[in-house]
Amino acid sequence: TVLELGAGTGAASVAICRYAPRGTRVFITDGDEDALANLRGNLECNAIRTSDGTSTDDDGVVTTRLAWPDVPDGPPPTLPTALHHRWNDTCSAGGSRLVLGADITYEPASFPGLCRLLHYLLVDSKSTAILYCTERNADTMSKLRDAIAGAHMTVASEHAYVGQHGGVGCYVGVGTDSTEVVRVLYVTCKETRRDDADDDDER
Repeated sequence: TVLELGAGTGAASVAICRYAPRGTRVFITDGDEDALANLRGNLECNAIRTSDGTSTDDDGVVTTRLAWPDVPDGPPPTLPTALHHRWNDTCSAGGSRLVLGADITYEPASFPGLCRLLHYLLVDSKSTAILYCTERNADTMSKLRDAIAGAHMTVASEHAYVGQHGGVGCYVGVGTDSTEVVRVLYVTCKETRRDDADDDDER
């Protein structure tokens, strides 16, 4: 199961849908309904069938609203019904779950809520989040790493991409010499769900 957060116009979504292994259930989400409507149109223009996830027989790509919490504490995040069931079923079946986010880490004020949602989604050993982060400044990246650690998660590995104009992972402003680094963070959770831990104790 693959879940994309903050899909926006769907540029990354198209690649996810086309290159995901056959049989992968894909959920494309955004917190804004207008953005979702535009996203669905863009996916369909690329011959990708979409679904709202209400029918269990529909194997289309599910597009649904999902926003991360405004605060880092309080009740657990609420997932859309179709995503909630699929996410838990994949875990029960021993399958892998992947969360993807491309360019959703530009506003430090959103980091605590985002990381709370990520923790909720990743809190077992077979779930990983891959965050593609344009490094606008070192302070923002530092705050993101702090928020990840504060949510009991860890950056398992990190890769930075930078190069000449046109290189992979390199964004060069038109008419300038500026180069932006893209960092790819692989985030996992340090904890397991309480019920998983209890099962291990019983064994």
